[in-house]
Amino acid sequence: MGEGGKRTLSGVILLTLLVAGIVIWFQWKDGRGGKASGASGFSGNTQKSERTDLASDSLSVDPPVDPVEEGLVIDDPTFTFDEFVTKFESSKSERESFAIYTALRDRLLSMNEEAAAKLISDYLNSGKDVNTDLGFAVGPDGVLETAPTLRTLLLDLLMQFDPAGAVDFARDLIANPASADEYAMALRNLAWYDLKGDMRVEVGSAFSAMLDQTKWLSSPSDGFLEAFDLAIFVGNEQAVLDLASVINLEDDDGTLVENGVSRAAFMALDRLALENPDLLLSMIERDPEFLEHAPRQRASIMARLDVREPGRGAAILKYLNSGIPAEEIRGFAKAFPNQNFSFGNRLVSSQEESNSIAEVLEIDKASLKWVRNSLNKGSSEEVTNAIASIGNRLERYIADAKKRGGDPTEVPPLE
Repeated sequence: MGEGGKRTLSGVILLTLLVAGIVIWFQWKDGRGGKASGASGFSGNTQKSERTDLASDSLSVDPPVDPVEEGLVIDDPTFTFDEFVTKFESSKSERESFAIYTALRDRLLSMNEEAAAKLISDYLNSGKDVNTDLGFAVGPDGVLETAPTLRTLLLDLLMQFDPAGAVDFARDLIANPASADEYAMALRNLAWYDLKGDMRVEVGSAFSAMLDQTKWLSSPSDGFLEAFDLAIFVGNEQAVLDLASVINLEDDDGTLVENGVSRAAFMALDRLALENPDLLLSMIERDPEFLEHAPRQRASIMARLDVREPGRGAAILKYLNSGIPAEEIRGFAKAFPNQNFSFGNRLVSSQEESNSIAEVLEIDKASLKWVRNSLNKGSSEEVTNAIASIGNRLERYIADAKKRGGDPTEVPPLE
């Protein structure tokens, strides 16, 4: 890890950008409230109907393939993976690969759990594998819709048949990291096995170790990026520090690495700020250098604070007057109050509930009241101008809501 708790990609030649698109942190759109900010899912797949339908986006299987009609279902009771491996190797299209994948998954799910678990365990222990030519696509409840390799699929399924066995494999994969996608499944399986609430330390340690894999950082797979969701499961200060260490990642030459890692890390950090704002606020207040290398992201996190909560308005003023760069002050002014949400399927965590239109308006009005009370508090000219710009914007929003008949109430008066 580099100085100041920030990781670098020492000695690694960066490969071609794998994940397109960089989040514009302070983008504001019409129709605020319940809108996704950026793309959904840690791996950068686009939003679709408030969830990430990764399999259909990548495969476009229309009409659906019937594995029986395609002759892909094996009814032989002496089932082995060999014929499916051969079919994957000879597949000529994603459509065909998806049909093979579906047939294999459905065949295993139709088996007796003990028999299926033994078949899967034996194959995983053999060290064999085959590419499916499909993506790492997270579906509802963290179950994979598609997997890039047979082993990744089997690690997904084994948790359903033999959770204890899946955890044994997970620990072995974490101790001997070789595949980022398999490591992601190992982390998910450990988290799913947290029946007594005692797995977070182990998962947190494994997550931190994942970010030390420089090869994966320099050329991240979709599975690696989706694994950032585990930081939300861990939810402690170390997880925050781990995420912060790869935001605005740079190579040895000081060039910003734009391959999806920084975006995935910030999305996880932003969601942690939603779940536990006190944790992020305490870290920022305690250490002025925390996230100093990522001023826009720090501003966006501080803009999450709800001034209706005791002490939050004073904390914001203290932050704005703490000597942060002018760019960061302006970034905060553009984002506050930050009520954007991202939507998608995640490996472990649940979707946050977005604010209703009425809630958005209530927060806007409370924020405007804070603005009016903060303008004469002795702030610098830069901060005063920024606060005033927030007030001007919120006044427009509230006035527009009144014109549409959506807000019959008045802005709260000054205290």
